[in-house]
Amino acid sequence: MTLAWTRLDLAHLVRTMASHFESLAAERHIDYSVTVPDLLTAEADGEKLQGVLINLLSNAFNFTPDGGAITLRLSEQNGNALIEVQDNGPGVPVALREAIFERFRQCEADMQRRYGGTGLGLAIAKDFVELHGGTVTLCEAPGGGALFSVQLPLTAPVGTMLGDAVPLDEVIDRQAVEELEMRAPTATPGEAQAAGVDAPLVLIVEDNVDMNQFIAVTLRPHYRVACAYNGCEGRDKALALHPDLILSGVMMPVMSGDEMVRALRRQPDMKNVPIVMLTAKADDDLRVRLLMQGVQDYLNKPFSTEELLARIGGLVASRQRTVEELSHSAERLRRLAEVVEKIAAVRDLPSLMTIVRRAMRELTGADGATLVLREDGYCHYVDEDAIGPLWKGQRFPLESCISGWAMLHAEAAVIEDIYADPRIPHAAYRLTFVKSLSVVPIGRETPVGAIGCYWANRHKASTEELELQQALADAMSVGLVNLNLYEGMASARQAAEQSMASLKEAQHLAGIGNWAWDIQSDTHIWSEEVYHIYGRDPTMPPAIYPEIQKYFTPESWAALSAAVEKCLSEGVPYECDAEMVRAPDYLHRWIAARGKATRDVDGNIVNLHGTVQDITERKRVEQAHRESEERLAVIINSAMDGVISVDEQQRIRLFNPAAGQMFGLSTTEAIGQPLSRLIPERFHRAHEGHIRNFAHTGMTARRMGVLGEISGMRTNGEEFPIEASISQSTIAGRKLFTVILRDITERKQAENEICRLNLDLEQRVAERTAELTAANQELDSFAYAVAHDLRAPLRAMSGFSQALQEDYGGQLQGEAMVFLEQIGLASRKMSDLIDGLLTLSRSTRGGLQYDSVDISALSKRLLVELAQSDPERQVTVEVEAGLQTRGDARMIEVMMCNLLGNAWKYTERAAEPNIRVYAEERDNAHLFCVADNGAGFDMAHANRLFKPFQRLHRQEEFPGIGIGLATVQRIVNRHGGVIEARGEPGKGATFCFTLSDTPADLVRD
Repeated sequence: MTLAWTRLDLAHLVRTMASHFESLAAERHIDYSVTVPDLLTAEADGEKLQGVLINLLSNAFNFTPDGGAITLRLSEQNGNALIEVQDNGPGVPVALREAIFERFRQCEADMQRRYGGTGLGLAIAKDFVELHGGTVTLCEAPGGGALFSVQLPLTAPVGTMLGDAVPLDEVIDRQAVEELEMRAPTATPGEAQAAGVDAPLVLIVEDNVDMNQFIAVTLRPHYRVACAYNGCEGRDKALALHPDLILSGVMMPVMSGDEMVRALRRQPDMKNVPIVMLTAKADDDLRVRLLMQGVQDYLNKPFSTEELLARIGGLVASRQRTVEELSHSAERLRRLAEVVEKIAAVRDLPSLMTIVRRAMRELTGADGATLVLREDGYCHYVDEDAIGPLWKGQRFPLESCISGWAMLHAEAAVIEDIYADPRIPHAAYRLTFVKSLSVVPIGRETPVGAIGCYWANRHKASTEELELQQALADAMSVGLVNLNLYEGMASARQAAEQSMASLKEAQHLAGIGNWAWDIQSDTHIWSEEVYHIYGRDPTMPPAIYPEIQKYFTPESWAALSAAVEKCLSEGVPYECDAEMVRAPDYLHRWIAARGKATRDVDGNIVNLHGTVQDITERKRVEQAHRESEERLAVIINSAMDGVISVDEQQRIRLFNPAAGQMFGLSTTEAIGQPLSRLIPERFHRAHEGHIRNFAHTGMTARRMGVLGEISGMRTNGEEFPIEASISQSTIAGRKLFTVILRDITERKQAENEICRLNLDLEQRVAERTAELTAANQELDSFAYAVAHDLRAPLRAMSGFSQALQEDYGGQLQGEAMVFLEQIGLASRKMSDLIDGLLTLSRSTRGGLQYDSVDISALSKRLLVELAQSDPERQVTVEVEAGLQTRGDARMIEVMMCNLLGNAWKYTERAAEPNIRVYAEERDNAHLFCVADNGAGFDMAHANRLFKPFQRLHRQEEFPGIGIGLATVQRIVNRHGGVIEARGEPGKGATFCFTLSDTPADLVRD
């Protein structure tokens, strides 16, 4: 429910509503006081507040006795409007002050209500107040009675749009007051009810006042009582009050009891109200007549009070049961109708199943419900709604479960005790709550499924429950059919839409549109593509026949209009190309216009229809083709190479000037001649075979030189070497072979000269290579010898300086000791350099011995040795298992020793040093990698890593001579591999290398 927010004068609204009750207050002598300010502006829904005031004032007048007092006050408090309605009626007990705002809640028996009511007014008032964000409360008024207080915000919520003011509905106000004025009392002032307000109402129609009062006094402790004293009055009160039972005499003035019965039974609302007749006659015919007229019972006078109460109690109880059952049945039928309506509108199976299973439990009161569908000889329990798990998602053979039995026999199964029925697979039910069940098929002739209801206690499904269950099954059967129909319709609609879209797309891609011209009504119809071709606004109607002239050039329109006129007059179909000038760009385009006539039964032409196709691109292609042919002819005729085309009979069809100059034959002389005329006779047969084979291969071309060295023959009989390429194409269904020939006489001469020069060059290269190899060997030997021979004097210098320090160190003064230490340090550095030179020399000398090398085991051993040599360091090492290669085991150990030594050295300052040895696949290559998280390096200086004696770190940071990685690179190169390095300062370095089974020395050889 929404509010129609407007800005209004709340004071004016309250005064207007209050004024409607002034006449009623005067009539009942009620002290009616209204206190309202002159103006109070508020943002609210005036119609809803009108309802709030009407209901609160009506309630006050309902419960205020004649001569009482009612006060209505309006004021502003803290930005809120406060409306107070106070009366001095019986008030409301504290326990009921919240419940009184519930729907259909009425006062209890101790609250003397002047008029009847529905119990909705205060509930509606509360709903309207809360919609405005306000509150309504009830408390005891000072001096007794009830005080209703309503607090409402004076402003609408932020962002609310305010509408125009709506006039108040004065009809509602007038009807409310008139209803209060016209309501008849349910009993005379002396007929105070002893029974509660919810007790059944008995109408006593008896002309004898004493009898009437006696019966009333007897019934009041148990029922509400209304009295009438003749049949006419009884009829009117019965129609006004709708009693639960009528107790009537027979013989009465104005209208007798039997006449009253006939009058009431003609009214639809009175057909089922039980009537008991009081009679002093023992007349069987009268009793029969009364029973036939619709009387439920009769009571002979005199009668005992016990019999009276027993007869009335039984009939009232029976009526109440009947009313409740009818109400329950009506509610079930209403709910069933709602379910059927929802099923009719559903469009997917899950929604259909949800609707049915929920309705099934609701309508039958079962503890569980399941939906089963038939699938290839199985029962598929697809859905359920139960107090405990059943078999959702499971499948059972049709013959093994009760759902399958219902489907196979196309009938319902009602089982009160599942363990006493042989059709039940008891083992499947023992784990469930089920004690009783009923199953009905979905589809009465060829069931496609079943619906099952389950009860946790012994229960035999009633006929009504079974009928409701079957009705749901029938509705689901229709729903399943509808789903198939909807799916079919949706598929058909989608196919049609796709077909239409495809047609539109095809027309757009092909640039073709269709048109029709009804000659009798002069109506034209264009497809969307026709508008596009002509460049016409699609919102405009199609152009009529004379108007279309503006789209064409004069020459094209003359031809097109002549064709159209002939089709109109003689029915001759036409198809012609026409040049058009399309607005608004005024570009020249071409169309292919086609048209055909349709005749009626008398042979008269009544319709023209056809197509318009944009062929601008085709025209452009044709023009381009013509231009291309012209350019090709120019190219062929100006080509330096000879171009010859022959047909399948190998007769010349194309012969360019260069070919004529090559063979000494003019184009006119060559066309039509066999190609064999240009080939030495000894090559004729081989050439014909080559052409046939080439035609059968399906290849379109062979490039220059593929045909090998072939010879041509000039007209003077001179042979000369040529090089050729050949291609084949199909033109007008016939194959054509084109050969491009090049006279290579001069090239052959040059090649012979180059061969002679190459032989001389190879001899000189071999001599230079031998000299370079010898020089390299001598240089290597020299380095080894130098390194070896320097050791003796270096040892002497180191030894004497050490002896001098030990024997005379104490006598040396000043810087002498520093100089002596520098001599020792230089000696040790020189020794390290000599060791490096020897290592580097050994890495390039000697042959390689190829064996299997376990990189994983070697790495683990070397890392253990490093850890033993530096026991104070804690380094995490990770070595991938199974790393194998082939190579020289000695050199590979030197290489790994250098790589792992570097990693160990450069992780010295890492917080958590880590060294990894692993392999990776990259670009079809298998790489071995050594990675660390140490000092790393700048990739800008990576080119210096593998050069001897080059270092990227200062000596005082990490000591070394810079020979290790150079040695590693030489070992990798000798194994035919490559090595790469990746690093980042402070984040470590990674060295990855490959090794080949074939040494680089052998590859070079």
